[in-house]
Amino acid sequence: MTDTTRAPRRTAVAPVAATRMLAGSQAYARIGGTDGSPADPAALEMMNTLTRSLDPALVPPVVAFPAHEDCPVSGEVYSAGAGQAVRFFVGRTRACDNPALTAEDVRGHLDRIRDETDSLVPADPGAGTAPLRSATRQP
Repeated sequence: MTDTTRAPRRTAVAPVAATRMLAGSQAYARIGGTDGSPADPAALEMMNTLTRSLDPALVPPVVAFPAHEDCPVSGEVYSAGAGQAVRFFVGRTRACDNPALTAEDVRGHLDRIRDETDSLVPADPGAGTAPLRSATRQP
């Protein structure tokens, strides 16, 4: 019997694993990419070392648990690779406020716009837009 009182799980997983697609990219790098120049041996060795640690079998646990009924969260983005599970998230930095915002304002305040100090990590889209609604005096 299906529990229809629970919202469906909505979790995204960005896997990082040694797959045929990655092997194709490495083969392309070995032949020198677009310009045909010899591949850098140190870069190839670094890619090979990394690839050996990217066992695809380490991805499914990060898919399985968020899909399980015992998982207390939904609506998040995770990544899995090399035995690591991480959560990606979106944050909102402090605003550069100007009702007549220009590209020059953005250029002049880019450091403030990019500063993650005191940033908001919204729990949902409504919380993410609350500062915007407040600035425009919307309920």
